[in-house]
Amino acid sequence: MIKNKTSNHLIAYFDILGYENIVNNLQESEEQELITDIKTIIIKLYKMKRILQEGFVIKTYSFSDNFLITMKIDDKENFLEEFYFLVELLQEIQYEIVINHGLLIRGGLVKGQLYTGKNFVFGKGLIQVCKIERDIAIFPRIVVDKKLLIDILPHGCDFISEDINLVNIIFSAFNKASVNEFAVAKGLSKKDYNRLINIGSNIKLQKDIDNNFIINYYQQIELLRHKKNLNIKNIKEILLTHIIFVINNLNINKNNNKIVEKYLWCCSYYNIFCKENGYPDLTIDIDELRCNYKRKNYDVFELINKNTDLKKISSPFGQGFVL
Repeated sequence: MIKNKTSNHLIAYFDILGYENIVNNLQESEEQELITDIKTIIIKLYKMKRILQEGFVIKTYSFSDNFLITMKIDDKENFLEEFYFLVELLQEIQYEIVINHGLLIRGGLVKGQLYTGKNFVFGKGLIQVCKIERDIAIFPRIVVDKKLLIDILPHGCDFISEDINLVNIIFSAFNKASVNEFAVAKGLSKKDYNRLINIGSNIKLQKDIDNNFIINYYQQIELLRHKKNLNIKNIKEILLTHIIFVINNLNINKNNNKIVEKYLWCCSYYNIFCKENGYPDLTIDIDELRCNYKRKNYDVFELINKNTDLKKISSPFGQGFVL
């Protein structure tokens, strides 16, 4: 056996946005809180019991605000289970960081060649995922490489590589009728058809405005709703607490256009989730915010749907509201 050889891996990499600025402006007590938050993230990554039960070969690495998760898939043609697991894990981690700790992260998920040692990683896959984080993700999101998504779809179909619309139908806007129509038109085998249905039924990514597919961490809210029997009021309070954090930070950074654009993206993403999942009364007026944020500090009450009955309260991230 050849040692020190790269092999196929699923590779996820992300970091905390604005980390340098956050650390440089921390008071001592806030520093301790941030360290606790980061340790929570690392502990979540190192929960190996569940991972070992699944039989996956997975490794995690972290330094400061940089986090890397690798999952060995060798040359498997079918690595759906590994992909399902990693998407779900990233959803949970992103939800934990963004919603529960008020930190924004940016990253990527790819399939690539990698060597993973105890304290060392090497390979083209690492360069790929870092490039996606730096050049494509841009906003507080984890972008899934389209080449990876195409690899997951049935192999041996020459139309797959050029039909990005199919990627959207399967991974974002899953519709069984559309898959049926597509399968008939392309003469798909029963095996390939079943694979498409399996993928579409189990994975829900978000297609962003720039046609990139991203980990949909808001999906975790709906999962928690069923797992923990949360009611509509509970869900709305989670959403409101998050958007209050976003608006407060936009107000603080209003003179830094680069940072503002990232928080405006968060507002758009929040609105999409609210509209598509039955919370239209919680959407905010982004046009108003975009036009006037430099002239005034907003609170959510001024931007949110005027028909929503909110009462002001204090929240972990500043002033907030309850329904």
